Amino acid sequence: MLQSFFGDKLSRLNPVVPGLIAAAVVVAIYFTSETTDPPTVEDGEQDGKVVPKRVRYLPSKIPVLGNAMELLSNSERMHDWIADQIVPFDGEPFTLSLPGKDDMMFIAKPEHIEQVLKTQFDSFPKSQHIHDVFFDLLGDGIVITNGEPWKRQRRVLVNLFSARALREYMTPISQKYVMKLRNIFEEAASSNKPMDAFGLMHRYTLDVFAEIGFGTEMNLLEGRYQPFAEAIEESQYIVSARFKQPDALWKVKRWLNIGSEKKLRHAIQVIDEHIMRIVSGAIQRRQERNEAIKAGKDVKPADKDIVSIILDSMESNNQVVDPVEVRNIAAAALIAGRDTTADALGWLFHVLSENPSVEAKLRSELLKHMPKLSTNAESPVVPGLITAALLVTLYCTKASKSSAKAKGDKVKHAVILPGTLPVLGNAVELAANAPRMHDWLADQFAATDGEAFLVRLPGKDDMMFIAKPEHLETVLKTQFDVFPKSEYIHDVFCDMLGDGIVLTNGETWKRQRNVVVGLFSARALREHMTPLVQNYTVQLVDILADAAATDTPLDLFDLLHRYTFDVFGEIGFGAKMGSMDGAFQPFAEAMDEAQFLAGKRFKQPMWYWKLRRWFNVGDEKKLKENVRVIDEHLMGIIADAIERRRLRVEEKKAGRPAALADKDIVSIVLDNMESRGMPVDPVEVRNIAVASIIAGRDTTADCMGWLFHFLSQNPNAEAKLRAELLAKIPKLSTDKHYTPTVEDINKVPYLEACIRELLRLYPPAPLITTHCIKDTVFPDGTFVPANTDIGIALFSCGRLTSVWGKDALEFKPERFIDNETGEIIPMTATKFAAFSAGPRICVGQNLAFIETKIVIASIVARFEMIPEPGQNVAYTQGISLGMMDPLMMRLKSV
Repeated sequence: MLQSFFGDKLSRLNPVVPGLIAAAVVVAIYFTSETTDPPTVEDGEQDGKVVPKRVRYLPSKIPVLGNAMELLSNSERMHDWIADQIVPFDGEPFTLSLPGKDDMMFIAKPEHIEQVLKTQFDSFPKSQHIHDVFFDLLGDGIVITNGEPWKRQRRVLVNLFSARALREYMTPISQKYVMKLRNIFEEAASSNKPMDAFGLMHRYTLDVFAEIGFGTEMNLLEGRYQPFAEAIEESQYIVSARFKQPDALWKVKRWLNIGSEKKLRHAIQVIDEHIMRIVSGAIQRRQERNEAIKAGKDVKPADKDIVSIILDSMESNNQVVDPVEVRNIAAAALIAGRDTTADALGWLFHVLSENPSVEAKLRSELLKHMPKLSTNAESPVVPGLITAALLVTLYCTKASKSSAKAKGDKVKHAVILPGTLPVLGNAVELAANAPRMHDWLADQFAATDGEAFLVRLPGKDDMMFIAKPEHLETVLKTQFDVFPKSEYIHDVFCDMLGDGIVLTNGETWKRQRNVVVGLFSARALREHMTPLVQNYTVQLVDILADAAATDTPLDLFDLLHRYTFDVFGEIGFGAKMGSMDGAFQPFAEAMDEAQFLAGKRFKQPMWYWKLRRWFNVGDEKKLKENVRVIDEHLMGIIADAIERRRLRVEEKKAGRPAALADKDIVSIVLDNMESRGMPVDPVEVRNIAVASIIAGRDTTADCMGWLFHFLSQNPNAEAKLRAELLAKIPKLSTDKHYTPTVEDINKVPYLEACIRELLRLYPPAPLITTHCIKDTVFPDGTFVPANTDIGIALFSCGRLTSVWGKDALEFKPERFIDNETGEIIPMTATKFAAFSAGPRICVGQNLAFIETKIVIASIVARFEMIPEPGQNVAYTQGISLGMMDPLMMRLKSV
């Protein structure tokens, strides 16, 4: 709220002020601030009369800016900072001064609170700002209204919570869910597993309130997914985030229906549909009951849930039943009845666990006065939430503390970076480090010793970056379903990748995953691929030999991309591209340009690039044109493949010899879909093909380009690799056109070690993003709130000294070789995570290794690479980790 208090007005200051007027204003403010500071007043009485006294300003107040700077530096501990200003002055109020805003007075003394909340209540209404922020979620509800609407709703709620029917209805429901809690806590205590008590309390209170309030069973404690529950969590989070933004920003986002405001609108729609369905049902049942009573028929007892009691109260007060007002009251009651109770319980458990003597005393008195709590008997008949507090005090704190003793862990939060600012978050620091983004992330992990940290940007969900293997294990494997791909990532890349495997979740992802797994495990593809790789490698070596003979420098990075494009063009589509021959390829150029332009969206506010896409201007116009070129090329190939399949089927039916089945990727994908009984959707085949191109062409070429660069910078490693290649595959030195076989390359473990070492330092996909959909705790106690974006920094994973040792930044292939056996050391996918891990692990990694090994062996055994001096070798910010500039090399035959 306080961040909003200064952020909103700061955004309204007009910077375009004529110089003389601006100077006059500054001088006026300066002298005003100097002359109007309050005189020192020891007390408020003079001659027995109360004399008004000025409220003190803080010493940090400066002209123009007021207390803005101090407030910024204390934004993460706002409430503690306020206490720091009040406690040393025996509770006396103070005034906060911020640019462009009315002064805000903070009070804490009981007599001051008495005046504001009771005796002069009408002089202190709710502000318009609070109403604007919460209106979309709460409507004109009791929490944010004044005057007659507030009084009317207040009367309804007073009647509601004093209703005997509600108390009688509430107690057995609370007890039912307390028993469920008891079972959960007993299981956690017996298995000695840590648990998120705070998240559990929120699920408990929503289960209780859903049945008390609406007469519905949510079963969240049993692990059932409920869109309504998720919408409640997400809407409160997003509405609260408005306080960290200038009003103008979130209002524009709401108007454009983008980003977090788009999510908020969807969440509120889910909430409204759920509550209004319940309200409509309650009204319908009341009408049917009234008609039955008039007709003299037997009727069921009146419903006792909160919505029904609200309707009774309105009717008894002769109020017109407005379903929207009932919805607003119900929403306010839900938040008050669920969140505040769950928060209080959560904090109580934390404080008790930090004060074991108090916890022991409380447990002793509870067991003394309510001995049945220590047995399996039903809970004592006391109000439900109090029962919950008693039971959880007995069981939850024992379970969590015994687990903490066993593991030595406590729940902890992600690190807030030192440069984080209110409103702006880390935007300034991030912008300053944009060209070296992945190195900047690695720097932060070095400072936090690998611990997770948060990056905050205006208008976006917090992003938690992780790199430790145990964190990757949770996100990518053990709790995979909790961390799906985010809607934001889908929005950024869907124009290029469509609803492809890289961006989708759920059934769409599973269906495409099955197709791709079938594709890359197909024997036909492996048998088709190897000779093609070998043939194009011969052409590549010839080009390098010509450059070596003429001592001509060439762009090795570009040449490798041409090579992989030729290879994948024939493997993927059965087409000879001729890229290494110098043929211009609009499709290849469109692929490169589209990836670059889609990647640029990350550096722009979403509303900005979406607006440009809508107007079809600038980069978005270029992207649209490039995607058109890609689609025309791929859809033509797919249509031809479908037509060839049709003709082949007709030939077989007619008993005539049919052409052999095609072995390219598109054809194998079509075969796979048909064998699984899946309808052939050309658009889905296109999406799979695009993802395969990026995985099969760009990442492989990037890997080889970076490896040649590193070998040229590490001559000892290059010499060792060359010696082992020539020793194990002697034909490489005697036959200039010999290309290694799969059996050949598997004889040289140091070759694979060099590739793995490169992938450790320069993974082809340096950053993977997911989204946390519910509160989660990592095994080491790190808490991940719902609606947090997760950045899996694979570039940083390979640089953690806690995992790879003090020499983590060195290129040292030997770290992958077992000193005793000389073979590759097996590693978990979450330690060596270059190909991701879990259900989304790269299924084409074995084929990528084969192609890369054949090329590296064929070149290193024959040529020494000498980089041109003065080059700036830096990475690009795309989907894969490319090079910003040409990699100019001279080659020398060996």
